[in-house]
Amino acid sequence: MERALTTLINSPAYKTYGPARQRAELAKLAGKMKEGALAVAKARLDREANRRGKPYSVTTMAAWNDLSRREQAQVNELFADTYGNPDSELYDPFYENKRIEDVMNETLQDSDGNDINALVWAVGLGKRL
Repeated sequence: MERALTTLINSPAYKTYGPARQRAELAKLAGKMKEGALAVAKARLDREANRRGKPYSVTTMAAWNDLSRREQAQVNELFADTYGNPDSELYDPFYENKRIEDVMNETLQDSDGNDINALVWAVGLGKRL
């Protein structure tokens, strides 16, 4: 981190910038470094969950909790319509009258026949709403 900031500060282009542009460039670089650190941390948590045999990590649970109540309610309705409705192609009686919170550790099959964890499915859907 220090090396990257030093390289930026010592660059000829940076020295020609005014104070406002210099601050903006530093903020931009710091933002990129923060994103990289967060990605590394998330990958580490995902690997740890995988190593422990868990179908999702704390980052997935945090993403679910970050969804608004309205978004969670929409996801639960879509879940019930897709997996708990006898008229649905993906119907499974196990999922009748259940919410995502009830089946977080379960594996679902999507319309292509791929296995996916219920919570991972819900978070992915919730982010697209």
